[in-house]
Amino acid sequence: MTGVWPLPCNVYFYVLGGHADWVPASWCFAYDCLTDYLPTIFHTASIWLTVLLAVQRYVSVCHSASAAARRFRTVDTAVRAIAGVMAVAVMSHVFCSSTAP
Repeated sequence: MTGVWPLPCNVYFYVLGGHADWVPASWCFAYDCLTDYLPTIFHTASIWLTVLLAVQRYVSVCHSASAAARRFRTVDTAVRAIAGVMAVAVMSHVFCSSTAP
């Protein structure tokens, strides 16, 4: 998703020749969202989902006999963890400002 979100803007500006004209004012917010905010959010989520996968594999291999590991390896827990990672990734970028004061 990190590479897919900026695709419409890149196609418009660089493939269809939109770079020769002034950017329409209606594109300003969409351009910022599609090229800056959404790819950064999905990149952050991708990193933390990789960390979550490593933790799940560690627990599954090293502590496979324990009851906590069996509870940790359910589909419901994985869905909750993914939703949590996505929410934290969004919240971490909502409160960050990419513009300098």
